[in-house]
Amino acid sequence: MRIKPKRAATKLVAGDGVTVESEQLADKSTEYTVSAKTDGATMTTVGGAIAANTTTFNTTTDGAVGAPVTPGALVTAETVQSAINSAGFNVIGAGNKAADQSGDFGKQLVKAGNTVTFEAGDNLTLKQDGATLYLCDSQRRKL
Repeated sequence: MRIKPKRAATKLVAGDGVTVESEQLADKSTEYTVSAKTDGATMTTVGGAIAANTTTFNTTTDGAVGAPVTPGALVTAETVQSAINSAGFNVIGAGNKAADQSGDFGKQLVKAGNTVTFEAGDNLTLKQDGATLYLCDSQRRKL
């Protein structure tokens, strides 16, 4: 008497981050396709490889970081660096112009990492205490 061993059943179960699809082929074999699950917004599959969906920021001229070109997508380290280095604040003079001021006061964008220099003119002194600057009348005249 000959006993045939039972065939072991093979089960393929999808785990976290993957999907499994099976297809019964004409030869009675089963073909399994295992794919990565992506959200389509931040990650996708391109040509069989997992890829990040990245974006850049819209450019601005006012020192603010622009809105992302593709909201919800990821940004690269280079994109973050570029956004930081392009960000800044505006300075503009106001009030009485010095005699040697040529033209009107103009808005100037000061980007991250740039230095703003405050220079005391005639009859003024400048004192700095940390991030606070004091412009003083050097003659101590009472006005």
